[in-house]
Amino acid sequence: AVVDHTGRRTLAQVVALLAGAEVCIGADSAVVHLATAVGCPVVALFSGTNDAQVWRPWGAQVRVLQALLPCQPCHRQHCPLPDHPCMNWITPQQVLHLAQALLKPHWEGCQKLPEFLLHSPGPRPYNAADV
Repeated sequence: AVVDHTGRRTLAQVVALLAGAEVCIGADSAVVHLATAVGCPVVALFSGTNDAQVWRPWGAQVRVLQALLPCQPCHRQHCPLPDHPCMNWITPQQVLHLAQALLKPHWEGCQKLPEFLLHSPGPRPYNAADV
């Protein structure tokens, strides 16, 4: 189940939740680094503000999703582009695809895989010319 614990837990409680989670999907924040530290698989979402190769969590079970744009890293608080492409080009399907890839080894021992795992589209390609 997907549960939003934003602002409702202490740091110790967050670490305990992450230690028991099957996967953590989160933005470029301390939470994805904590999840990696306790061995939880991570899908980390990066906008164009920071360089993901510098600030990403590192680990075998970490996947980073970032739209590739010529203006990044921009280090801005507000995007001057009309549709904020560095975030809007990341789709729920891409996030789901990466989370499923991390969860697949866990589910391989099950007799039947969940239906959404069997019919997921892969990530769509990014094209900087679209900006």
